[in-house]
Amino acid sequence: MSATAGGESLDTIDLPIVIKAKNPGEVVESTFPIANRGTKPIAFELRPSCGCTEVRPMSGTLEPGSTLDVHFGVKLNVEGEEKNVTIAILEGKERKQTSTIQIHAQLPESHKVAPDRIDFGMIGKGKAKTVAFHVEHLGHQAEGTVDRIVAVNCNRTVAVERDAQTEGFIARIEPDDREGMIQGEIQLLVDGTKELKVPICGEITDPIIAAPRMLDLRTGQVAHIMLKRLDGGPLGHLTSLEAPKGVEVMNGERETGSIQRIDVRIFDASEFRNQKNNRVRIQFNFSGDQCSVECRLIDSIESR
Repeated sequence: MSATAGGESLDTIDLPIVIKAKNPGEVVESTFPIANRGTKPIAFELRPSCGCTEVRPMSGTLEPGSTLDVHFGVKLNVEGEEKNVTIAILEGKERKQTSTIQIHAQLPESHKVAPDRIDFGMIGKGKAKTVAFHVEHLGHQAEGTVDRIVAVNCNRTVAVERDAQTEGFIARIEPDDREGMIQGEIQLLVDGTKELKVPICGEITDPIIAAPRMLDLRTGQVAHIMLKRLDGGPLGHLTSLEAPKGVEVMNGERETGSIQRIDVRIFDASEFRNQKNNRVRIQFNFSGDQCSVECRLIDSIESR
């Protein structure tokens, strides 16, 4: 107990109260004392900062020498949720705030998937890739239950199977020649009743990637593009490139066998102005593999 104001005022605790719930939707309850150490009755009112908090009693009068246990409860709805709540103690006819109770409410997770998402990263067209993951039981695992896959929903073909060595799972994306983002989720059932959803993400792209993919160009200035193979292998021979008129593409320095710098310059912007949003594409062909870069003329954009 600690006095929070001089003279006739209520005493209460000055340390934060930490409470933990076990199940979603549960109202976890606790108490804190308030005491009248003075010589006169003190009227009080309690005001929580959140509608998720119940307080009993909300108001009253505490006689000299008396102590009262205030009951409160905080509702938590989802696992992993944490709430910081305050309960203000107001005194007297003026309802002057004399102290504040600090409450930290938690609903710990019972399970966690590691990693928390299946990220295939960037995958070259026609390539497969696997990602291992497992379920961590943070509490007591129900006896006799086995974690299992309920469904795999994805815009690409992804298969999930058990890893016999680790007792976890292995997600495998099958070869696909369609460029674009990988989006979906894996639904797991753990402890026989709890469903977990694990996001799937990544991107299927050309075997050779360009950085940046979108190149901002000014007339007469030279910009640089780095070309690299996803698998780390050599780029090979640049057999051809396709660029609009007015765009000069020059071979820069070869950084390594798998990375090539390309220099780009606009000497005539008329081709850009005939295109939507002042954008054109440059395509590079390396011994059967290709990649492309979108170029945007920013001279006319800035002048608008």
